[in-house]
Amino acid sequence: MSRIGKHPIAIPAGVDVTIDGSTVTVKGPKGTLTQHIDSRHIGVTVEGNEVHVTRNNEELQTKAMHGLYRALIHNMVTGVVTPYTKTLVIAGVGYKASVAGNKLTMSLGFSHPVDYTIPEGVEISFEKEQSALQSILGTEGAPVIIEIKGEELEMIDELSTEVKEKIASIPGLYDIKTSMEQGAPEVNISIDRLKSGIYGVDIASVASQIKEKLNGKTASNFESEGEPIDIEIKVPEVSLDELQNVEIVQGEKKYRLGEIAEVSITTAPKEINRSNQNRIGKVTAMLEKGYTLGSVTPEIKAQLKDIQFPAKYSAQITGEEEKRAESFQGLSFALILSIVLVYMVMASQFESLRHPFTILLTIPLAGVGCIYAFLLAGASLNMMAFIGIIMLAGIAVNNSILLVDAANRLKAEGFALTEAIKGAAQQRIRPIIMTSLTTILALLPMCFGFGEGASLRSPMALAVIGGLFTSTLMTLVVIPCVYYIFDKKVKNVEKI
Repeated sequence: MSRIGKHPIAIPAGVDVTIDGSTVTVKGPKGTLTQHIDSRHIGVTVEGNEVHVTRNNEELQTKAMHGLYRALIHNMVTGVVTPYTKTLVIAGVGYKASVAGNKLTMSLGFSHPVDYTIPEGVEISFEKEQSALQSILGTEGAPVIIEIKGEELEMIDELSTEVKEKIASIPGLYDIKTSMEQGAPEVNISIDRLKSGIYGVDIASVASQIKEKLNGKTASNFESEGEPIDIEIKVPEVSLDELQNVEIVQGEKKYRLGEIAEVSITTAPKEINRSNQNRIGKVTAMLEKGYTLGSVTPEIKAQLKDIQFPAKYSAQITGEEEKRAESFQGLSFALILSIVLVYMVMASQFESLRHPFTILLTIPLAGVGCIYAFLLAGASLNMMAFIGIIMLAGIAVNNSILLVDAANRLKAEGFALTEAIKGAAQQRIRPIIMTSLTTILALLPMCFGFGEGASLRSPMALAVIGGLFTSTLMTLVVIPCVYYIFDKKVKNVEKI
């Protein structure tokens, strides 16, 4: 069987690597590690002082497992401290990858999903690739972020884990992680203040002595070629078992560290975040294709209500949801302001308060078409779509302006109300259709989505196209009727 992707890994001195069937054994000064290899797809051989990891074929699933096994064996053989990271860019229509427990499921198009067992010691995470436009607009990172505020890190860690377990059952969310998990191990020395007080041991003295015995102490320095060089005194490295027996000197007396302190191994969080001077833990999640932030947010809020938060602890949804809420508030104000400004401009031009109101009725008609367009396309009404609706407030009224202006001009020439409306519709139907059609055709390429960031621009074009389509049709039917009703009522009032 031919092997592909022969990547050698150098074997350090003092390390012995043996292969027995599908089991790799690595022996070294720090112990022995073993790992089972999926020999159906991956091969491992030892040639001289190198380990070679190969794959049987060029399938994308096999390539992914090849990178994961090579990362694991690299860590086993070299004993590196910094984790080895392999990044796999998933590209192509229909490609899917998901992780459930220790199983990696991968499929391409309509092919049957293939399950792989994730080797022990390998961590898999997902990061959605962002376009340059999305990065500029600040949409990078996980779309779903839940912040847990509180005081004690232990309690924040417990609540973060509970929140993670709760939202794991929500469809559409994957790669759920917390900022508190998988931290670095550390040795915690807790000094018993009661015992240290009885023995007369100063806490600051204990801390300094432990630091000197673990890190060494600068005793003096000498000058070499004009540069001072420190002389440090260090004791042999102390293991965790020997740390309990480190001597602490207080005056003429000596004490064991284990007599006045408790030594324990704990795990520190990867990062400690703060918001408004409050400690917070973050739970992040990615969204699957076909799901929107607006559709999963209510379910997340429902799951958070089932969690009993202690006093001074709370959880809130931030990230893109917080930005979305703020953006929609600002855009709602912008929409209202744009309608008011359009009304003021038309009122000054027509020298009437009645005709601008008739023209503004086109905006609700355009909104109907916009909503129907998104329903038919199965798209979400996001921030870019809302910007398209604001654009409609200035674009859709153009057709009504042409129609109402023509009707006013014909009335001024002496035509009756009905004849003026009919004549205006006949004269302006061609310009109205031409201007709307050219705008719709110009936006079609943007709606179909070509180039980088297309998914971000497409909703705006779809909103404008849908709104223009209905507003153009309704302008020729609804606006003449409204114009007739308003003008007729005004005449009746004048007669009275």
